[in-house]
Amino acid sequence: MKKLDCRVTTHGERELEAHLVYPLSSDSKRSEYCLDWYIFSPPQLAVEPPRYTVRNLMDDLQVYVRYSTPIVPLAKLADKSCDISPLIRIRRALADGTAKIGEQQLQRELRLLTNIFHDQMRENRVRLCNMLESQTSPEMVLPSCDFFLEELAYFLDDLRSLHILFLDPRVKESDREGLHWADEAISLRTEKTLMRLHKKLGDKPELEAARQKIMEQLRGEARYRAKRGYASVVEKDKPLSLETFLFRESVLKKWSQSALYLSLEHAKTVGRIAHIIAGFAAAVAMAFAVAATVAAQQYYAQFTLPWAILVVIAYIFKDRLKEMLREALISRVPRLVADDVRWLKDHSGKKAGLRKARVIFAEPAQLPGEIIRVRNLKGNPFQGILPQENVVQYHLETVFFGKALPKDSLSETAEEIMRLNLHEWMVKMDTAMDQVSFVDGDRVETGYGQRVYHLNMVLALSEKQNGKVEMICKYRGIVTRSGIIRVEHVESLHS
Repeated sequence: MKKLDCRVTTHGERELEAHLVYPLSSDSKRSEYCLDWYIFSPPQLAVEPPRYTVRNLMDDLQVYVRYSTPIVPLAKLADKSCDISPLIRIRRALADGTAKIGEQQLQRELRLLTNIFHDQMRENRVRLCNMLESQTSPEMVLPSCDFFLEELAYFLDDLRSLHILFLDPRVKESDREGLHWADEAISLRTEKTLMRLHKKLGDKPELEAARQKIMEQLRGEARYRAKRGYASVVEKDKPLSLETFLFRESVLKKWSQSALYLSLEHAKTVGRIAHIIAGFAAAVAMAFAVAATVAAQQYYAQFTLPWAILVVIAYIFKDRLKEMLREALISRVPRLVADDVRWLKDHSGKKAGLRKARVIFAEPAQLPGEIIRVRNLKGNPFQGILPQENVVQYHLETVFFGKALPKDSLSETAEEIMRLNLHEWMVKMDTAMDQVSFVDGDRVETGYGQRVYHLNMVLALSEKQNGKVEMICKYRGIVTRSGIIRVEHVESLHS
């Protein structure tokens, strides 16, 4: 079983991306995990209420959850004895002339096949590129390259023979269109991978044979898409074809990945509790008003001026009491539930899990000692005497339901991607360029550098069942007002 894992990288110039990996098991009723993501920022950035609130952070955060792509080697995808290959499962479903084909079965298998192929092409490209970079002799590179091209050609031939099988009357027109989309996406991935390999081979004469074979395959893929009438064909004398190509490539990527992504739907728990609290506050306030009215009647005759004054005052206090009580109780709802509660649903709409998140603005003195110790690793030894940093803690609890995993699911893990936009964090950063003088040989030189800010991050990941922190790591974001320069991995500690 794979282990919990997390890492932080950049996504563009203004977003931090946290990538979490959760092990899954259909044998377990629930798989529950907990993340605490602490971000330490310099006090001059004022990342704290009232300038920056829980709602601001939730608005700045994008969340994606997906099952990991199953691992099926390229050679096994067209192997008739491979029970886990989506291509083989499609063939078997069509081979039984009497069996009913599920409404979503073919669509899901086609998208899954496209994702597996995508990953396998990347793995093969990386393997061959590593051989080239390590100065492996051509006598070893050429057979590996030939073997890869043979496996690829065999798979493509087997895939494209499905077009005839999909003429089966049981196959819906939407499924035939799905095959066209999968075929086109796989052709584009083939082309992209082979182009990178062709470039990597360089101009070494001893590798010319491999380059020629790759170029022949590249020409073949372009001709094939044109013959099938697919939109992703670039024509030199038609500039708009480039725009169409890029758009089509993006659409196909989203279509294929939709088989693995889980949708996030806001749970109604928080809203329901808020309504109950509002009703309770109204009931308490009304009880106060009724008690005040009854008490007034004991001292003054009904409908007299003193009685009317007391009743009016009681109703004024009743309205204020209702609002104060409602606000005081609702402010505590996140502590009882969360700031953000969402159901995780698979492509069929079935609930696959639940995620609950809370945002806490804390002071360093309030944090666990282990978090402070990791934050100070390879940092400023005098941090304790400097102005206190602002700390944002993002506490996340994620649950996956074992029974929700499809029986034929090949995914061993789930992945959660969180992208935090730092635009509001950068607003108060200094734009000044500082002059730096230094000695270069016998001369004093002058240079200019933009002022940078450090965002130190500590992530603690644990399995909720045992409450034990499985992994704790530290990252450091180097940020300017213009954007994120880089994210540095400082340390990772495993239990």
